[in-house]
Amino acid sequence: MNLLNLSRGAVITEVTHTFHPPKPTGEGGHTHSVLKFLLATTLLFMMTASYAQKDNWILYPTRIDFDAGPGYSPAGFSNPNLTQPYAVENSVFDDEGNLLFYIQNERIYDASGTSVATFSSAGVYGHEIGIAPVPGQCNAYCVFFIEAMPLATINFGYIEVFVGPNGAITTSGVTLIQNTYYASGGLTVSPRIPGTNGHRYIYVYGGNFPLDRYIMTENGVTFDQTITEIGGEDFGELELSPCGRYLAWWGVGGITIYNLVAGTVQQKPIDDITGLEFDHTCTKLYFGSKNAGIYKWEFTTPSSSLQLLPHTRPFSNSHLELGKNNLMYVVRETGSGGELWYLNTVNDNFFLASSEFVVHSNASVWLGTYTLPDQIDGEGDDLFWGVEPLVVNSWGINELPLGSSVTDPALPVFYNCAPMELLADYTGDAPFAFVEIQSVDAQTGLPLPFLSYSSAVDFSNGSVDIRCLDDAVNCDLFSNDLGRTFKITLGLENRCEGEILEGYFKVEGAPVAVSDIGLTVGGNGPNCPASQDIANPCEAHTLYGSIDFTNAVGDITFYQVDIWEVDCSTGSTLTHLYQGPVVSESSTTGFNFNLNSFDIDPNTQGDIFFFDNNYINRCIKVNVEVGNDCGSLEDFSYIEFTDNIPLQGDLQALRLMQDGRYKGQGVSVFPNPFNRELTLAHDSALKGQGIFRLINMAGQTVYQQVLQAAPAQTLQLPQLPAGIYLYTWQSDGETAQGKLIRE
Repeated sequence: MNLLNLSRGAVITEVTHTFHPPKPTGEGGHTHSVLKFLLATTLLFMMTASYAQKDNWILYPTRIDFDAGPGYSPAGFSNPNLTQPYAVENSVFDDEGNLLFYIQNERIYDASGTSVATFSSAGVYGHEIGIAPVPGQCNAYCVFFIEAMPLATINFGYIEVFVGPNGAITTSGVTLIQNTYYASGGLTVSPRIPGTNGHRYIYVYGGNFPLDRYIMTENGVTFDQTITEIGGEDFGELELSPCGRYLAWWGVGGITIYNLVAGTVQQKPIDDITGLEFDHTCTKLYFGSKNAGIYKWEFTTPSSSLQLLPHTRPFSNSHLELGKNNLMYVVRETGSGGELWYLNTVNDNFFLASSEFVVHSNASVWLGTYTLPDQIDGEGDDLFWGVEPLVVNSWGINELPLGSSVTDPALPVFYNCAPMELLADYTGDAPFAFVEIQSVDAQTGLPLPFLSYSSAVDFSNGSVDIRCLDDAVNCDLFSNDLGRTFKITLGLENRCEGEILEGYFKVEGAPVAVSDIGLTVGGNGPNCPASQDIANPCEAHTLYGSIDFTNAVGDITFYQVDIWEVDCSTGSTLTHLYQGPVVSESSTTGFNFNLNSFDIDPNTQGDIFFFDNNYINRCIKVNVEVGNDCGSLEDFSYIEFTDNIPLQGDLQALRLMQDGRYKGQGVSVFPNPFNRELTLAHDSALKGQGIFRLINMAGQTVYQQVLQAAPAQTLQLPQLPAGIYLYTWQSDGETAQGKLIRE
């Protein structure tokens, strides 16, 4: 037993107040059965939305998000005029808009209007409540309350509400956390603490006592700390800003804003406040004054004063609640009840609902002592369940996303000879998982009477090879249906909610094995068949060369290239120069690799690697691996660099780059990269005429132009393939060469 000294003469003997365990199914609780999960023929256990947010948390007297669910007006109301949708005070709806229970006059009613429990003490009326999911549980809610009895002590406590099958409601007994607060007070419940199963803070003040913070976990409600010694002073309402940074409350002495981060206080002396609310930006506070109307306080601006908003009718005895889309909902006293208005917090304009909606509190007329709705109207209740949200970040087979339809151009094709690893990356509670695989028509996506399989899956050890779901030894789930298209449905479910994922893919039989690569080497005359004789290597230039394997035989889905320097006498490895990425391919067109002297070493980009490092009469070994999911083939060739480059001129010009221009001896060619246009500029006077050439990496001249003397000339080029080109400029007394890139 722990003792807690509140430093004001009050001692709480039981610090921790433990939540009741969830009720078993049939007694108002919610449990999951693995057997039920496995026997499901369809994924009906899943929610229609991946995670329901605050839009469906509806309350009365303020109606938030009218279109969030079906209209409902339960029986049992003493006022016959309550026939509008959501005309229920302090009510809880599920994520599909169905009423679960509501609270009036400190009494809990089920959806049919039947009273099931009360949490009021004799002679004491409720002053403010907050409702939040019970941590770690599903369909269980904690109703926090603070009761007010003027000139006497008041109670702060909670009651648990369990929603069972068919809407059956059961409750726990009332747990009193504190009974020494004085006169009246307020409370507010924070949004879920990130990374937890519904843990929340509860802020409470009572009368002139300090403002305290409690924490709600799976183990109960525990006093956490005293936030500030500044009390609420009698009647008041306590609000937490949507960003969780500020607390605001009102009392006899005015209105107070407390910065939870900085520990600073701001106050305005104004009397007779009726309702207060932060805006979405957490920079403005709106509140009603019984004698004046609605005020706005831009409290983050130090010099800001209170601003009385203009309106056509007095907004005395008002109640404010935060909505969405920059709207605040304002209930205005009318005498027979209340009238619902909207306030746009961007331009501070009021406008009446499309049709007047007379609201009532406590099933009667407007009362100054009505139970203030709180924390169930969109003020940060970011989940319906007391568990960490289930969020799927990505999923797929063999780390490939699946097709969104059978006609998706990105529809992946898998070979039956290799594993098909299904994996979902998610956060939240470890879920149950269920998979359904159905053969479908490749044109329409409609089911076909071939493969139809469903099973539970276990991701606890990582990915699951779906070929082996039916037979872990033979892995032959698709063996009789090769060449078909399939739809896969993956269901994930934690203790409270679920997610449905769907995708399409195709399964083929084993591909044609790669039987020949057809490797050749280019770069010095006709292509040279791959040579594996170091005494008779293929030849290439130090600036460029290429290997070609477009004549490879087989179903090719990838290739990879490796390059080593080797001893020209023995072929033994000296240095590993390059390892290329695994390049995905779907055909044999374009299977080649340039031995590009400019880019061969990623650590020396911009240098001319083979040329600068004097590779004349030195040898390399180029290895190519070509294959598919079921196997690959490798081939290699020795290559000797026999000369520098088949062009004449100053190759050092290729390294000179300034402002995106490569410069030769007084010559600049730009832009680089280029498209269909180049500019040739000269730093000195040009005499006579010269010849400009563009040469591709195979040594072929693709553009040539004779130019007359001019300081700068723009050249219109033909449509050239993307890649690297060399340019040469030759004239009397001026020669330049360089590298250009065609985008």
